[in-house]
Amino acid sequence: MISLSKTQFSTLFLALIPLCVVGCTVAPPRISGYPTGVPPATHQALQQQQANLMARFEELNARTASLDADNQRLQAHLAQQQQQTAKMQASLQQSRDTVADLRDELTIERRNQGSYAGQGALPSTEVGYTPAGNLPLANIPGADVNQDGGDIRIRLDGAQLFASGKASIKNTSQNSKLIDDVVSTIQSQYPQQRVTVEGHTDSDPIRRSSWKNNEELSLGRARAVYHALRKRGLPEAQLSVAGYGSSRPLADNNSPAGKARNRRVEIVIHAQSAR
Repeated sequence: MISLSKTQFSTLFLALIPLCVVGCTVAPPRISGYPTGVPPATHQALQQQQANLMARFEELNARTASLDADNQRLQAHLAQQQQQTAKMQASLQQSRDTVADLRDELTIERRNQGSYAGQGALPSTEVGYTPAGNLPLANIPGADVNQDGGDIRIRLDGAQLFASGKASIKNTSQNSKLIDDVVSTIQSQYPQQRVTVEGHTDSDPIRRSSWKNNEELSLGRARAVYHALRKRGLPEAQLSVAGYGSSRPLADNNSPAGKARNRRVEIVIHAQSAR
């Protein structure tokens, strides 16, 4: 055991004080919160960057939540619109079905009665027309003239008068003479009679034409002959126009010859008087 006197202990204590001071200066304690060797300024910059990233992350999360809410609202609105569209489509289809039914009824009605236009009404004993008895059978070159009960039918070849799918009379001398002869015959032999111009077609559907169907084409052709008769002097009150399409064939539409016969315009001289 070492024994130190009071004087020796004091001398030793004074000698150790500088060493303690030097030791504290050389090895300072670690400061918590940043790695050893990273300056405090750099550590503060990293902390600020981390704080900025966290703020940006929170902002993006908020925007994502907002977009999700908007998307849900849009999905709900889209579903509502789809329901409304489905209802509108169902209503539209119902309207189309109704129109189709009406067209079918109109077609049947036209087949039964014909499509009438122009001046005057259909000949009828119910509106005061007086039967004129049996009418004489006329002879018109280029036309087929037949008796139909008490009426006279002057049948004109459709291929001679019109091009395929057209309703304008061909401008030929033959057609001009034919119409002149028809007018002359009506004026001389049937001046008081009711006259109906009827258009007829074959059963081939309309493909390359501005006409929607055979009924409209037949009526257009009948109108053309009607105007030709009017231009040559027949009075408006004497004439009516009808379009029957393919509903009143003369022959079988399964053969070219039959179709040719069915494409015609008939000028019907009625037994009823127009006056």
